[in-house]
Amino acid sequence: MVKNPLKISSYLLIIIGLAILIPTVTAPVIHDYLNNYQINHKISEHKPYYAILKIPKINLKQELFPLDNPDNNVDKHILLLKESTLFEQNKSNIIIAGHSGSGSKAYFRNLYKLNLGDKIELYFDNNIYYYEIKEIELANKIGTLYLKENYSHMITLITCTKGDSSTQTIYYGELKKQEKM
Repeated sequence: MVKNPLKISSYLLIIIGLAILIPTVTAPVIHDYLNNYQINHKISEHKPYYAILKIPKINLKQELFPLDNPDNNVDKHILLLKESTLFEQNKSNIIIAGHSGSGSKAYFRNLYKLNLGDKIELYFDNNIYYYEIKEIELANKIGTLYLKENYSHMITLITCTKGDSSTQTIYYGELKKQEKM
């Protein structure tokens, strides 16, 4: 004998509502958790990178590897040149080379779109270094490249010139600001 059918049906509706609501609410949370776990797990499998080069205007974001790391190789990634002066107190020149063109490793394919005043960001050692392009020059491919060092703290990007296989384009950026991440 049911004493209060209205009370029982209320409880039943609450239970049915929870059964519908809980998976709806928790499914996205569980999905996000699993995706983040997979992303973090995949990241931990990668070899450690040294810094990240980011150029917002051309949507470039690429890892830089330490000089002695086999992944610091222009045929795999962008290349941090051994001639770089790395964040010394009074001077730095981060020299980075990359392929342009159309291949899968042509990370600098859109560098030609950069102009004077465009921004470059370098994420290194919990700091963000903000550079501004101050000079762009062409240099003949003669085997030796003579680079300017006109600024006390700078970044230099080197790639082949779009449409001209006999020259390289060099982008010189001056450090404008540094901030903690």
